[in-house]
Amino acid sequence: MNRPLLIGIILGTIATIPIVQTVASRLTGTEISDQAKLFIVKINGSDAAPKGNGSGSIIGSNGNTYQVLTNWHVVSESSNLNDYTIETSDGTTHAVTQIKQLNGADLAIIYFSSSNGYSVAKLGDSQNLTEGQTIHFAGYPAQQPRSYLFYPDQNINGFIPAASADDGYEIIFTGAIVPGMSGSPLLNENGEIIGVYGRGGFGGPLYGIAINTAKQLIASGSFSKPSPTPSPSPTPSPSPKKRVAIVFDPPSNVRQVPLGTIICSIHSQSVINTYNSTNNGWYQTDVCGEMGYIRMPLSYPPTKHGDWGLGIGVIGLG
Repeated sequence: MNRPLLIGIILGTIATIPIVQTVASRLTGTEISDQAKLFIVKINGSDAAPKGNGSGSIIGSNGNTYQVLTNWHVVSESSNLNDYTIETSDGTTHAVTQIKQLNGADLAIIYFSSSNGYSVAKLGDSQNLTEGQTIHFAGYPAQQPRSYLFYPDQNINGFIPAASADDGYEIIFTGAIVPGMSGSPLLNENGEIIGVYGRGGFGGPLYGIAINTAKQLIASGSFSKPSPTPSPSPTPSPSPKKRVAIVFDPPSNVRQVPLGTIICSIHSQSVINTYNSTNNGWYQTDVCGEMGYIRMPLSYPPTKHGDWGLGIGVIGLG
C-alpha cells in the first residue's frame, strides 16, 4: 500500500523533512552508501567527553540550521557544548549550537549552523519491518582516523516489544559491535533511515531504535530542557592512569554509570583498559568506544597478559 509518511517534524522550529513514499526503486549497496555518506556525520567529543565519539544523521534543516539525530548517550556526558563538534562529509568541523534529549528513548537532536548545503536523510517507516529483512548501517568508528565505514546486508533477527524495550531498543539485528558507531542510521533497501543503532554485545546481536519512535517523540515535542549555550572550556585535567584488565569470566556489562543503563556487554574473555575506580568496585573503561563502568570484585586473582603488564581480574558482574 502506498502512503505518505510524516510530512514535517518540529525540532524546536519547523524543519523541512522530505516526503517519503514506501514504494521506491531498490538501490544497490553502493548507491545506498554513496547517498548515506552525504548525510551521516562524525560526532567528536573532547577529552572531557570521551563518550562523544559517535555518529549521526542530518534529518532536517531550517535555513542555515541543521538537525542531527544521534544517541543521547553519545552527547550526555558533558553539558558544555564546546566539548562536542560535528564533522560533515566535506570535512568541515562545526560547533554544536544546541542539544535536545528526546525523552523516552536513547535519542537526541543536536544542532549546528552552516551556510554550506548538506544532504538531508529520508526517513522511512519502521512499522512493517520483519524478521529476516535486509538492512545496512554506516558511520564513523572510534578507531583513528575515524574513516567512514559501510556495513551492507545485515539481517533483522527479531524485535523486543515496545513496552519491554529498554531505552527504546526494539530492533535486534546481525552485526559486530563497532565502538564509535553509536548513532549510526539503519537503512532499508531504498536508502531510507528505519532505525538508529546504539547498543550491542561482543559476540552477540546489535540493537536499534525504530525510526517511528524518533518521529513520534519529535512530533509530540518530547524534549528535555535544552542544553545551555556554549561556555568557555575549562582547563583540561590530567588524563587518568590507564590499567589493563582481563575479563576472565564473562558475560560482563558496561554501564553509563554504576548500576545504570547498559552500553554494551562483553561475552568472551577479553583484555580491556580500565581507569578510575570507585569505592564499591566499579572501574571506568572505554571498551565500548565511549567511557562507561564495569564492575569487578574487591578481591581478585592477579593476572599477567604478555607484555601488557599487570592485569586486573574482572568477573561477570554488573
